[in-house]
Amino acid sequence: GKILLFYICFYIVLFLLSAFMYYIFSYHIIPKSEPRLKDSHNLLNGTPGVVVIPVDIEGPVYFRVKDMDHAASYIAKIEKSLKEKHGIKCHKDGNCSILTDKKDDSVQQLEKSALFPDGSLCNKKTNFGFSIGKPCFIVRVNKLFNWKPEPYASLSDVPSEFPKDRYLANSIGIHCYGINSPDKDNLGNVVYIPPTGIPFKYFPYLNQKNYVSPFTWIQLLGIRRHIAVGIRCKIYVNNAYIYHRKRINFVDFYVLID
Repeated sequence: GKILLFYICFYIVLFLLSAFMYYIFSYHIIPKSEPRLKDSHNLLNGTPGVVVIPVDIEGPVYFRVKDMDHAASYIAKIEKSLKEKHGIKCHKDGNCSILTDKKDDSVQQLEKSALFPDGSLCNKKTNFGFSIGKPCFIVRVNKLFNWKPEPYASLSDVPSEFPKDRYLANSIGIHCYGINSPDKDNLGNVVYIPPTGIPFKYFPYLNQKNYVSPFTWIQLLGIRRHIAVGIRCKIYVNNAYIYHRKRINFVDFYVLID
């Protein structure tokens, strides 16, 4: 009987101690409105990561133009990202609309005219370019609390590989190119929508309610078929530092079209 009483008391004390520690960490140590580790103290070293949708980390983006069953999962991923991350709904007639339930005066809304200009092929009517062999990809930066992009001091400070005619001082430049020499030859023309990238006005992210992530479309217009092409997409601002070991500030992926 004494042993049973001991274990009952022991587990009661253990439970109360655990509950007390949970309360201390949840309400007094870990802030709810912002992360505890910020800026250069987090795992990203103060630089947001780059995301490309619908890239699959398990292999290349592979599909057959004449068989959209191969591209169905990629198209679904784009639609899901547009709706859940960006508050956009695209329709079969080619039109896309900003979801009204995402509207919030404290959050900058995405500009429909910039992301879906007249003549753009990045819409549901073309299955975001997949049905015509000219696939579109969403490129965005990860949400990094209180990160504010900074412009380069002058145009001469912009890295040489970034096209100067697409540089805008108040936007995050996006540039995608072939990883190796054969990839550069096989990639063909890449179109950016909008051409100047992601405007600074959407930053910083401060855990706002209904925040929508800004993004840029890239479309591969002349990629060579029947061969896997390696592509690297990078962001260009003065305070986006490259960490090759952690793969921060850029993303590599492969595309194979038959």
